[in-house]
Amino acid sequence: MHFINQLGMNKAREMFFLAQPITAQDALNVGLINRVATVLSSESFERINAYRTKVYKGSDYLEGIHSFLEKRAPEYKGKAKDLDTMVH
Repeated sequence: MHFINQLGMNKAREMFFLAQPITAQDALNVGLINRVATVLSSESFERINAYRTKVYKGSDYLEGIHSFLEKRAPEYKGKAKDLDTMVH
């Protein structure tokens, strides 16, 4: 199903022309999402962002992208194991 079909033409036009993102409640109401997550504490948010940054700067992430674009199997180095220490 296409995004516009799910969202509805009027809401899609509103988002496009006004450059305003859809609210979580609107996304839930039109079936774009299944549920709205609870608000994170600033500490949790910072921890998740640090984790995300480390993943996106990692060599395995880049290998995944390159292997996909080159239509070949990825050759991961497995260096993401040190991320487990960040979770605790």
